[in-house]
Amino acid sequence: MKQALLTIAALLFALPAIAQTTPAPAPSDMPPPPVINGPFAISAGTMTINSKGQTVAAATIQGLLAVTTNFRVRDDNILAPSVSYNSFMGGQEYSFLHYIKNSKLKPNTWDAYEFAEAGPNRITLASGVIAQHIGYHFGGGLRYDPSGSGNFSMTIAEVGALCNSGLSKGCQSTFRSSITWNLTKAQ
Repeated sequence: MKQALLTIAALLFALPAIAQTTPAPAPSDMPPPPVINGPFAISAGTMTINSKGQTVAAATIQGLLAVTTNFRVRDDNILAPSVSYNSFMGGQEYSFLHYIKNSKLKPNTWDAYEFAEAGPNRITLASGVIAQHIGYHFGGGLRYDPSGSGNFSMTIAEVGALCNSGLSKGCQSTFRSSITWNLTKAQ
C-alpha cells in the first residue's frame, strides 16, 4: 500500500514535467531587440511645464523596469524648484514602433512609446503651506540609440499632459528630453 501511494504521488508530481514541451524556435522575422533591451534602466533629463501662462523648468529622474520586450514599468520624479513643485509618479510605458509596418525607423535604434502614470505631487505655496494632490501624466515619446546596442539612448522628445491641481487647474503641456543608461543589459 505504501509503495502504491508513493508511485501515485511520484506520477502526480511528474505530470507537469512530462506535459512540458520545448518552445518553438523564434521565427526569422522577429524584430531586433528594443532600444532599452535590459531589465532595468535609469534616465536623467530636463522637462518644461507650461503653467499659469509661464514655462517652468524641471529636472527629472526616471526608472524603467522591463516586464516584457515592449512593456515597462516606469517611475518618474519631477522636481521644479522655481515653483516649489515635486511629483513622484508611477505607471507604465509601452513601445509601439513594431506595429508600424512601413516605418523607416529601425527598431533596434529607435523606440516610439506611449506612457501613463499617476501619483502624489506637492507644492509649497508662497505662504509656506504645503499642498498635496494626486495627479497624472500621460503622453508619448521617441528614443534614439546611436549604437543600436541598448546600453545608452537619448529621449529626443517626450510630450505629454501633466494633470494636477497643484500647479494650476486642468492639464499642463510638458516637453522632456533625457539620457537613458541601461544598468543591467540582457545577455
